[in-house]
Amino acid sequence: MLTGMRSLLCFGVGILSVALAIGCQPTQKKLAATEKVNGSVKLQGEPVEGATVSFQPVGNGTPAVGTTDAQGQYSLTTFLTSDGAVAGSYTVAISKMEKSAVADSGSGDNYVPPDQNKVPADPKNLLPPKYANATSSGLTATVVAGSNTHDFALTK
Repeated sequence: MLTGMRSLLCFGVGILSVALAIGCQPTQKKLAATEKVNGSVKLQGEPVEGATVSFQPVGNGTPAVGTTDAQGQYSLTTFLTSDGAVAGSYTVAISKMEKSAVADSGSGDNYVPPDQNKVPADPKNLLPPKYANATSSGLTATVVAGSNTHDFALTK
């Protein structure tokens, strides 16, 4: 009888352990469905390389961002690389920041350490400043189910 009770107790503890293990698994948050979004950015008709294209949702939502290649082409990312954007209305910001100068790292003879007392300058936007703010850029986009193409022709 003692052996039967022990077996029943071990069985019960085993079932309880499995139930707790299943119940304590972290729940995966379901990501919102995204739609493919790509397009181009041109300034005065010329492709803009290295621009950041930012889709800001109108109201609540998740923003999406992309970077242009040498041909001015971009594809948006919301959760996973190039997954697109959640369907909805967006205001759009586009900027291209100047790359900071890198100190010469040739031979050790040419190295000049940075001045610790000098405040670094803010990076310069190489595109007209009005496009850098989604609320004042005048650029908008609507993402719908399926594939979306949004081209932006910027002017000076």
